[in-house]
Amino acid sequence: MFYCVSRLRALMSGSNEEKETKLRVEIKELLKEASSLSQPSTFAQAAKLKRLAAAKERELAKCQSLHDKDNDLYSKVLLISKVSTFNIFNSAYLVLECSCL
Repeated sequence: MFYCVSRLRALMSGSNEEKETKLRVEIKELLKEASSLSQPSTFAQAAKLKRLAAAKERELAKCQSLHDKDNDLYSKVLLISKVSTFNIFNSAYLVLECSCL
C-alpha cells in the first residue's frame, strides 16, 4: 500500500514540476522580450508582454499552492495508512497471543 501511494505521488509531482518549470521559462522569456522593447512605439507591445508574464506568474503561484495541498494530503494519507497497518498487525498479534493461552 505504501508503495502505491508513493508511486502515485511521484507521478503527480513529476507532472507538476514539469509544468512549473515550463511556466518559469515562459515568464523569463516574456520579461526578457518585454525589456528589449524600450522604444515609445513598442510601449504597448511591451506592456502586453508584461501583463502576460504577470498572468503566468499567478498561474505558477496557483500551481505551487495546489502542489502544497497535494503534499499535505499525501502526508495525511500516509499517516492514516501507517496507523491502520499498525492496528491491524497489533490486533492480529493479540488474537494469536490470546489463542495460545
